[in-house]
Amino acid sequence: IGMSTLKIREPKPPVHVGEAGEEIFRIAEDVTAKEAKGRLVELLKSEMAMTDRYAESKTEKTIKGNEEIWMSVYDIMKSKDVYCANLHDLDNVTSQLYQQAQIERLPLKNSQEALQLLRRAWVLVDLFVDNARVYKRLGKAMYVISLLLGVAIVAIAVLQPVYPEAIDATVAVRTLFYLSLALTGLTGFSAIIDPTTKWQALRGTALAVESEIWQFRTRVGDYGCVCSNSSGISPKQAERQAEKRFQTKITDLQDTVLRSSGLKDTNFFSSTTVTNDSEDDEEPEPIVPLKQKARKTVQRIRQSFFGGGEAVQRGAGARQSAAPGASRHAGTPQEPRDGEQQPQDG
Repeated sequence: IGMSTLKIREPKPPVHVGEAGEEIFRIAEDVTAKEAKGRLVELLKSEMAMTDRYAESKTEKTIKGNEEIWMSVYDIMKSKDVYCANLHDLDNVTSQLYQQAQIERLPLKNSQEALQLLRRAWVLVDLFVDNARVYKRLGKAMYVISLLLGVAIVAIAVLQPVYPEAIDATVAVRTLFYLSLALTGLTGFSAIIDPTTKWQALRGTALAVESEIWQFRTRVGDYGCVCSNSSGISPKQAERQAEKRFQTKITDLQDTVLRSSGLKDTNFFSSTTVTNDSEDDEEPEPIVPLKQKARKTVQRIRQSFFGGGEAVQRGAGARQSAAPGASRHAGTPQEPRDGEQQPQDG
């Protein structure tokens, strides 16, 4: 210890470090407490002066003279997305919040193109279901007839040797030939028509089209309208995309039926699936002219049956004859006027 020298390092001024490790400020060694207090007072005064200048710019006169601010407030208050409610009327507040909290995927109304696509889809469903019902009945009828023919052939072939006196051998042979020929022809016809496959294909496609219809109407699945500011898709564009996907899906299902079930060899697709929408439908006639036409028709029928026709006079409570010289009451004939002839019987 006596031979070594002791070197004492001078202490470094304290350094304040932030969360990221950066140096915020350093306290100098040559700054006294009085100087630090003076600098702090000057900093506070500068901040107070800045606050006063900001407050002067927000006075009542300044705010009223700023037209840009008032136009912005006016636009906000007139916006359809701003709703007002009274805090003392909690029922109204609850109703407003419930209406705004709902997430509605369905559009307010369908476009003309969407309505035409829905009508075409429902027409295809009806067309597929009706033809599937026909092929279903045809397939079941062929199956039952072929089953009966097979049972008849087996029964005759087994019972003829057992009861030869009841069933003649020649008749049995002819009957078996005709039944076998009919069964073979029915089997070949069933193989050519193939009603079971067509029935299953049409029925499955009808259910698929109906499923797509309900998905499109409820806007779920592939038809969900996903529109937001980040995606840049407006609600109308989303609706057009959903309609386009729906049209593509219907066309694909229709082509699937055409390729799979062998219906291209028939006149199945000769049925009309669209209608002419270019012409406006005729407006229905009002009710009053229809009643007048019906009343006139009844009067003409009565005239044809009763010779002169008795028209019912509403509100008068009596019947007035339409033919001249006819009596108003039974048994009291009316005298003919001058220049008129007495009507002859018969």
